[in-house]
Amino acid sequence: MVNQKVLLVNLLTAGAVLCSIGTANPLDPTFGRNGVRDIETAGVFDDLSPKAIAVQTDGTIVVAGSRRVSSNDQAFVSILWQPNGFAQYNFGIDMFAGLEHDATSLALDREGRIRVGGSVVLPIRTCDHIDRYTSYSFVSRFDSKGSIDTSFGPSGSFAGSALIQAPCADVLDVLASVDAAGRTLVSSDVLDGGVTSIVVTRLSEDGKIDSSFGTSGQIRMQAPAGDSLAAAGLATSKSGEVFVGANQTSSIDGSVKGSVFKFRSDGNPDSTFGAGGAVVVDLSSASERLCCMAVDGQGRTYIAGTSNEEFAFIARLTPAGQFDAKFGTHGVAFMSVGTSDSPAALALDASDRANVTLTSYGLHSGATAIELLHFNEDGSLNFATGESGIYEQSCGFIDCTAAGLAVDAFGRPTMVVASPDNGTFVLREDELFADGCD
Repeated sequence: MVNQKVLLVNLLTAGAVLCSIGTANPLDPTFGRNGVRDIETAGVFDDLSPKAIAVQTDGTIVVAGSRRVSSNDQAFVSILWQPNGFAQYNFGIDMFAGLEHDATSLALDREGRIRVGGSVVLPIRTCDHIDRYTSYSFVSRFDSKGSIDTSFGPSGSFAGSALIQAPCADVLDVLASVDAAGRTLVSSDVLDGGVTSIVVTRLSEDGKIDSSFGTSGQIRMQAPAGDSLAAAGLATSKSGEVFVGANQTSSIDGSVKGSVFKFRSDGNPDSTFGAGGAVVVDLSSASERLCCMAVDGQGRTYIAGTSNEEFAFIARLTPAGQFDAKFGTHGVAFMSVGTSDSPAALALDASDRANVTLTSYGLHSGATAIELLHFNEDGSLNFATGESGIYEQSCGFIDCTAAGLAVDAFGRPTMVVASPDNGTFVLREDELFADGCD
């Protein structure tokens, strides 16, 4: 039998000549094996589900997600220590003593300390449901080397972690961000009575609820008329303003509309942004679903998603919440690569240029590929990178999915890619290609 894990690595590292300067592989040859590094936790390759990636200022890469252990999901966090991606160190394994928990987000502060956000189910009966345990959002803080920071959050059984309860409800997904003051923002998708809403919580620098934010430290966001609302992005500005990307799903026909909400640093809606603090993404299609969001140093909001569940797009909003006429066409640029494209993550470089990674289906007689698109500041593709601004790694007919993206201090985009049956991989683009090779 062919070793599929090795086959996938070979497919990912084969590479095409995407730039005419003499190098055959646009991935960083000094990283891993020709730009690719696989991730393992305790000898487990196949049952990992990566959710997030971040890069510290020295180039150290951090990846978080979940792994299947017996019948439970448990969080994993890995650091790829050295600049070449070797000397991997796993930490945060089984942070909650065998309880079911999942890491879904990562955030780094200025000191390189690592916030891991996710959900955990504790064996505590809640409300009137004798068969239901209590679901919490959690944020755990580690130092830059991966040791738990017990000064964060309340003391007790899970020192180093802040737990946020969702009474009588289930936590589905959690995003985390850190603002310039070192405060942690947490958005939780909470399912109650078949309807999902969003709870945004701010924690002070020591991991305790910040009561000066919103109502008792929280903002509760609900859609009208029984619709569900789920977070698709969480970001903060330099001055502490909070941005939430969200998808509203109709209870009538299941259509999805994406929106961006902006709150002042005290948690109240920013009435100067869009209409009363919100912008609805309407591209004149039946459905617009957001996947991810970022805010640049000028307060402009970048969002990526799909229109009609198959056409990928990126858009930029001005600080006032208007579609930015200086970006793309009327503020929007479409990304059509395969017959169906699914954006996974968006990241900005130091020059506020957007990079988007997506999974593209229907290429080359049905093959799947991971795409990395480089944009100029005006929303056009950066033709100096990749092939007309696009770098592609074909997975052939082996299933693979883009799961996360970060840009390091050298401008190198770094992606995490998942293959359900074949492992988890980190790919780093060569600095030469990230900067352009014209």
